[in-house]
Amino acid sequence: MATTIYEDARTSGTWFVVAAMGREAGHLAFGIGTACHYPMIIIPEMFNKTKVTFDKITNLIISSILKRSLLGLDYGCAIISEGVFHFMSDEEIVASGIQFTFDDHGHPELGNVSKSHIFNYLLQSRLKELGIKTKSRPNEMGYELRCCRPVAYDWLMQPNWDLVVYELFKEGKSGCMVTVDHQKQHCSTLSERCFGC
Repeated sequence: MATTIYEDARTSGTWFVVAAMGREAGHLAFGIGTACHYPMIIIPEMFNKTKVTFDKITNLIISSILKRSLLGLDYGCAIISEGVFHFMSDEEIVASGIQFTFDDHGHPELGNVSKSHIFNYLLQSRLKELGIKTKSRPNEMGYELRCCRPVAYDWLMQPNWDLVVYELFKEGKSGCMVTVDHQKQHCSTLSERCFGC
């Protein structure tokens, strides 16, 4: 899906503003963006020393648009983790000009809106202010990604994990992370590293 969005951007001369699920973390958006060579990836972890604002996110996308236009490329994709919303203040979200519904505690109900539409709307508004003629379209990558059929690697990887988890269980170990690589299977905990489990 993510690669076809980028191909659509290339063939139509459009920028796609993609929002990816991710709760408070950006690893899913980062993985999608790097795997598909998206020119702009925005995740909450980028803002560890500064506040997350719509203005900063919009400026990052515009900087990518301008850099690519200097290279003669009038298309691209910017992927943004929905996790950025969880690090914004309610005041920042409300000040965006987007009409939100609010929960019983007075917080904006983010689950009722398309994040990609919000980012795209704010981007288009800023581009118009700056006189930059760039087409952009929103695209939401949500939980339907979980509905993709597994590929052969997935089918082979799962039994490997299962066997290692079973071995750990028999040994009475917990708090381990099981990974599979081409050389060996191993488990890791914060306090120890066990190879050949």
